[in-house]
Amino acid sequence: MASNTGFTGFTGFTGFTGFTGFTGFTGGGGGSTPTNMNPLLADAMTRSREGHLGRATRTSEGESKPRFEPGFIRYWGAPNELPTPGSRWLSRMGAAIRVQVCVGDLMAGLNIKGLDKGAVSVEPRDKSPPLCLGRPGFQVFLEQARRVESWAALRAERTTEILAQIGPQFPFWSSVLHLNPEIVPYTNELLMVALEFATIVVQKLKYEAVVPRPSDFSARIQPMIENPGFFAWPSGHATQAFTIAELLSILTMPASLDAMTTRPWEEAREQLFRQAERIATNRVVAGLHYPADNEAGVRLGIWLAQELVRACTGGNVRVANSSESYAFDPATGNDHDCHFLTHIRQQSCHQTGYKGPVADIAAKVKNGNPTTALGWLWGMARAEWFCAGLTPPAP
Repeated sequence: MASNTGFTGFTGFTGFTGFTGFTGFTGGGGGSTPTNMNPLLADAMTRSREGHLGRATRTSEGESKPRFEPGFIRYWGAPNELPTPGSRWLSRMGAAIRVQVCVGDLMAGLNIKGLDKGAVSVEPRDKSPPLCLGRPGFQVFLEQARRVESWAALRAERTTEILAQIGPQFPFWSSVLHLNPEIVPYTNELLMVALEFATIVVQKLKYEAVVPRPSDFSARIQPMIENPGFFAWPSGHATQAFTIAELLSILTMPASLDAMTTRPWEEAREQLFRQAERIATNRVVAGLHYPADNEAGVRLGIWLAQELVRACTGGNVRVANSSESYAFDPATGNDHDCHFLTHIRQQSCHQTGYKGPVADIAAKVKNGNPTTALGWLWGMARAEWFCAGLTPPAP
């Protein structure tokens, strides 16, 4: 029976610690690098070729070697011509390489920079509204260090969760939606794109903001796992988790609004965001993050998911009246928990109404642009949820 722990072609992620393990995805564990590096097999393959390739062909006149004319064995568009480049050839690339192509396209569309006083921004190059995040002040993090210390009381009951969530949290998402990669492989590829996209962006923002970890403020926090080798704000786990929650909500959003289709989707959507909040909160419990890190991560994660959808489909799914900037408000209390519901209501694309917004958004994201790598992948992933299987072409 297949298991999500190995995640089939994405076994390179098992070495993931914090976020540094994403570099291991290059090989893909089943992408471009052969999985069987057995020298005995390589020797056997060499001897096998030598044993049969050079043998002469026996004919009625004796033995002779047949004439050899190289040519395409598989169809590549036209005989005796190199293929015309285009998205049709994505299906003949490894999954890990498709992810790299898609992430490259996404990053090419963004400009990430630091602003005054540690504030940061993520700006689409097509002049769409940027997301600006205001870094909280020193006093906020000083006060929140006390909050982090108080959350340590939850560590014993959450230890297994925290350890299991160090790497990508696929089993937790799959517990809400059936995401076995053998059943929905393209959805998993899209999630890989989202995770690596979110990781690259958040690491650049961490570098621009430079916020020390909670244990840099207090020797009493004593995190239960080692601090990663990068800064705290925004939280990468919160960013990833809410990117995935929003992305899966949009990907699986039904075009039909009858109760039989909409209610199951609404329940799944709620559970996705609850799961995201739990993952983010566990990083505070572990002593690695402040609640303020999570608030910025929630804001950033939802924005990145919507940016990814826009790049895939051309449809703008942002809430019309949502603010494209966020600054922590110390007036609400420097030691408060992460108000993730507030950000979901302000940003997530289903929160401003019911039938109208859902119908409008579902129409925008129904199909991707098949001429781009991102659009092709979106269409394949969407088909896994709304098509009755994928059939081969008619003879």
